[in-house]
Amino acid sequence: MTEISFSVELNHRKRKRRFNDPYRGWLRWIHESYHTPEGAINIPKTQFCTQAKLDDITFNFKNGNLEQVNRKPRLGGILLLLESPHSEEYDYDVMSGTMIPLEPLTGQRWRLRYLSLVLAAVADHWNLPNLTDVDVTLCNPIPWQASLARLLKVDKLRTKIRDRIWLELWHLGFVRHHFAERVWEYQPGIILNGCTDALKPNVYTFLCRLGYAGQIAPTHHPSGWMYNEDERLRAKLMTTWACAWQ
Repeated sequence: MTEISFSVELNHRKRKRRFNDPYRGWLRWIHESYHTPEGAINIPKTQFCTQAKLDDITFNFKNGNLEQVNRKPRLGGILLLLESPHSEEYDYDVMSGTMIPLEPLTGQRWRLRYLSLVLAAVADHWNLPNLTDVDVTLCNPIPWQASLARLLKVDKLRTKIRDRIWLELWHLGFVRHHFAERVWEYQPGIILNGCTDALKPNVYTFLCRLGYAGQIAPTHHPSGWMYNEDERLRAKLMTTWACAWQ
């Protein structure tokens, strides 16, 4: 067992958290400078603080084109849930050890070229008219780097680390409430749940409690929107919905 400890600070609310996990990769993959003499992991305070929180961004999707807008999303738009930001979505100040948040899907923005296919599948699934002029907001339910990418010896996603840290953050009530506040502010018409399979049910259940049960469509994270054959992606999306929650 490895003991992992960290603190969370969000808008002047603070919590410390400690847990034990049997995964041996904690000590193997996380840099030794974050190990304690007792063989535990101590995550720095700058990892999960207000300054390191990655804000959501909104685009207007019109006639197949995406344009970023500097305003609140129009009510009834699309909320695309991403999970939590990774390494490319941050710069780092080595001297101070602080994280500088950039934007959701930095380095992966090109994958949104497939958004028109996703929205067409949404329209087919719910018998909606074509979604040709709608705001799309990119949102991480956990707005911090749960993957701990900057603490790893090699910048390679370790899903067991990411998923466990994500869940530990998710279990904090004020973190979930921060997510709920954003959803209430946006008042989306459709929510695309693009969290990975292991974490997707947590977000789905929570959104149902908020009253959005009939507006959630499970989809792949945009990192999976990488198919050259349009019909292949479309078919995969439809298969995902056919096997998902009704």
